[in-house]
Amino acid sequence: MHARKRFFSPECFQPTNPPNGKFNCKSETYAVGTSCNLQCNAFHVSTKDSEITCVTAPDGSEQWNRDLTNDFECSTFVGLVVGGVKPDKQYVT
Repeated sequence: MHARKRFFSPECFQPTNPPNGKFNCKSETYAVGTSCNLQCNAFHVSTKDSEITCVTAPDGSEQWNRDLTNDFECSTFVGLVVGGVKPDKQYVT
């Protein structure tokens, strides 16, 4: 009797979403070559990287090409005043 070989597609693990955001991936399998983009929640903006790709590491394992815990962040959006301010108007600082 011959042992059956299991064939599978190499995959990265599902990326962990950072606080106030989530990764939208082009595939649900996370196979090598799959890219995911960071989408921040309302009133938040990406302040670091915004895309990851599943790659084959030098040791043959599959991993994301960026550090998910340090390279991604969704920070509170800060509005800007465009066009100047009125000298007689009081603004919150």
